[in-house]
Amino acid sequence: MATPINIKKHQREVARIQRQLHAVNRAAVGEALVAIKASRIELRDELERIILRHGSTSVQAAHIRELLDATDLVTARLNARLRQGIEQHVRGMMGMGAERLPAELSAAGLRIELPGLDPLHVQFAQQYSMSLVQGVSASARQQLHGVMFRAAMGQQTPWEAQLEIGRVLETDPRRTHWGSIASQAERIYRSEGLRASNLSHAERMKQSSTFLPGATKMWLHGGGGKDPRPEHRALHGKTVPVNSDFEWADKKGLKYKAFGPHDSRLPASQVVNCTCTVVLIPAGANEYDATIGNRLADRERARIAQDWQRSLEADLGIARDAQNLEYYDV
Repeated sequence: MATPINIKKHQREVARIQRQLHAVNRAAVGEALVAIKASRIELRDELERIILRHGSTSVQAAHIRELLDATDLVTARLNARLRQGIEQHVRGMMGMGAERLPAELSAAGLRIELPGLDPLHVQFAQQYSMSLVQGVSASARQQLHGVMFRAAMGQQTPWEAQLEIGRVLETDPRRTHWGSIASQAERIYRSEGLRASNLSHAERMKQSSTFLPGATKMWLHGGGGKDPRPEHRALHGKTVPVNSDFEWADKKGLKYKAFGPHDSRLPASQVVNCTCTVVLIPAGANEYDATIGNRLADRERARIAQDWQRSLEADLGIARDAQNLEYYDV
C-alpha cells in the first residue's frame, strides 16, 4: 500500500526552508558589506596618515606611490575577506540545498536514503564563485587608483578624495545608496548562494527519481528583485517530470531549456538576482498549491526593507564621531 502524502506539512516545510535560505543569503551579504566598509575606513585613515606624515594639507604628486601601495594593500585584504566569505557561503548553501529534498519529503511522510554529493561539484562551485568576487576587488582597485591619481594631480582635495572613496565603497543599508562595489558584491553573494543551493537540490532530485517513480517538479517564482523576469513569473506553478527540462522564451524570443533555476546552461541574463526555486512533487500529491510561491514572495517583499535596515545597521555600526562619518552619507 502506497504511503499517504501529507501535502500541508510538505508545503509548510518548503516555506520554512525557503525562508531559511533567504535569511542565510541576507546574512552573507551583510558580512560582505562589513568587509567593504572596513576597507573604506582603512583607506580613508591611510590617506590621512600619508598627508600628516608629509606635513602637508593636500595630496602631492610625490605621494602617489604611497597612495597606490596603500590602495593595493587595502584591496588585497578585501579580496581575501570576500573570497573566504563566498567560499564558506557557497559550501553552506550547497549543504542546505542537499538537505532540502530529504527534509521536504520527510515532512510529506516519505523517507528515502540518498548518497552524498560529489565533492568535486562543491569545489567547482566554490572556485567559480571565488573567481567572481576577485573581480569585485579588482574593480575596487581600479576605481580607487583613479581617485588617488586625481588627488595627486591636484584635481581633488583630500576631502574630495575621501568623499569619492566613500562613494566607491558605500555600504549604506538603504540599497539605493550602495556604491558600485557593494552592489556588485551583493549580486554575486545572493546569486551564487542561491545557485549553489539549487544545483545541489537538483542533484538530489536526479538521485531521488529512481526511488520516486512518477514524481514531478514544479517551478516556484521567487518574486524577489526590483524587476522580476516575466518569463520566470509565467513559469510559476508549471510542472514537468523530474528528469525533464523546463522550456521558455524571453521577451526577445530567445528560447531556453533548463533543469531548473540557475542551471549551468543558462546565461547571466537568466540567472543574476534570480530567486526562483523548484520543488519535487511526489506521485499522488495532486493537490499541491502553487500559490505557496506567491505567498512567500509577498512576505519577502514586505520584510526586505525592514530586515536590511535593522540587520545591516547592527552589523555595520561603528562607534565613531559624527564628524568622522559625514562623508559616508554622501
